[in-house]
Amino acid sequence: MAESDVCLSLSAKLPIHCIRAGEFTPHKDGKYPGRCLDVCELIYVRKGSLFISEENRRFSVGPYQSLLLFPNRHHKGWQPNSHDLSYYWVYFSIDDQPGIQEDGLLAHVPQHKTVARPDHMVELLHRLLDYNESKASEGKAADLALLLALCEVAYEPPAGVETEATALMASQADAIIRSCFQKELSTSGIATRIGCSPDYLGRIYRSTYGISIVEAIHRRRIQRARHLLTMRELSIDEVAHECGFLDSNYFRRIFKRSEGMTPLHFQSLHAGTRWND
Repeated sequence: MAESDVCLSLSAKLPIHCIRAGEFTPHKDGKYPGRCLDVCELIYVRKGSLFISEENRRFSVGPYQSLLLFPNRHHKGWQPNSHDLSYYWVYFSIDDQPGIQEDGLLAHVPQHKTVARPDHMVELLHRLLDYNESKASEGKAADLALLLALCEVAYEPPAGVETEATALMASQADAIIRSCFQKELSTSGIATRIGCSPDYLGRIYRSTYGISIVEAIHRRRIQRARHLLTMRELSIDEVAHECGFLDSNYFRRIFKRSEGMTPLHFQSLHAGTRWND
């Protein structure tokens, strides 16, 4: 039996139907348009942040996250999306639409979730787009790919197993810390850039690296401060400023906690230079 015949046979009685699909990359910042669809929409963000509300509930959808929008509900953007936003979208219908979220086919698919295996999800969506464009097996292949994509959204890895998505997000946060520690930086600011909540980012970062984001920022800054205090004749205030500390007294406290001595003492030991502290 040909592959197309197999797809047609397996999906003949599927209650889910892919209508249209595509990939969206805006040319400039903008909001998701206000509208009320009579079909479902699956969104999967690859890059940037999408800010959208369903009725009175607001969502911030970041990289590797999916969102389900349900029919006959008002959707609109509640703030401009990030300039680098890129996401996949799929319009689809389900035969048992009454009670669709509560007890229908989507009852066990989270509405908003970080997908555990981004590579798997992207591969399935690429197949879906190809099938939808070619009308393979009268669209039945796209229906099957959509069903598998929804299963991928619902997939939960075994307890204690780090997911690909959390590792990627934690790595992104660490890259921002390494490159931007000398600037004003915070957990909430990093979370906004990545497209997730500060609490969630804090948890996955600690789980991955064993320390908090604030501690990671301090470590980078103190590492830089040790170098400056050893190699260059700068005042303590100047060192604090170059390392990203807005308050030099706070810098002194963090440095002493880390190194067991004041910055002035450290500088005197390693550079032989005395400054008024």
